[in-house]
Amino acid sequence: MTEFAAQASLAEVMASLQLGIGRLTARLDQDAERRRKLTLAIAPIVVDPIPMNISGGNGFLDVPQMLGPTMGRYWDVQSITCEGFSAGSVRGYINGVQIPTVSGFLAGRLIAPFPQDGVLTLGSGPPCMLRGTGKDRLVFAATGITLRTGFAQVMISLEGTQVLDEWIGEYLK
Repeated sequence: MTEFAAQASLAEVMASLQLGIGRLTARLDQDAERRRKLTLAIAPIVVDPIPMNISGGNGFLDVPQMLGPTMGRYWDVQSITCEGFSAGSVRGYINGVQIPTVSGFLAGRLIAPFPQDGVLTLGSGPPCMLRGTGKDRLVFAATGITLRTGFAQVMISLEGTQVLDEWIGEYLK
């Protein structure tokens, strides 16, 4: 091989190497941008304890602006805490309580039965995905409640993940 051919071959290798490095840099930039967008699109949610007033042993809590996502978002509820009672039960529903009717039950789906106070861990993904449609929310009903010493109300809190609509498919992968 002549010196000229060797220099030409080296130049081709260098050009190819520069092209490869350029592609790798572009890919790393794309990955960094994707991670940045995911960080903005997927975030933890923590709903601090909300009091449920108890009257005659019964109570009801329906606060859509605190117990459901805003428009354009999903909530993946991963744990619900219910505390402050020593007897009775609290039941958490998606979109309303179950109301007996002549043809069966109307409205919500039971998701969180609490025969005693404690923490219900649901994990990630369904079964408790709420969509920010203005309707999806958690609703709680209490019956036969005796409040625990030191509590004036039953307290409900939750934790999970909030996801922008356009990223829900990515989140559920």
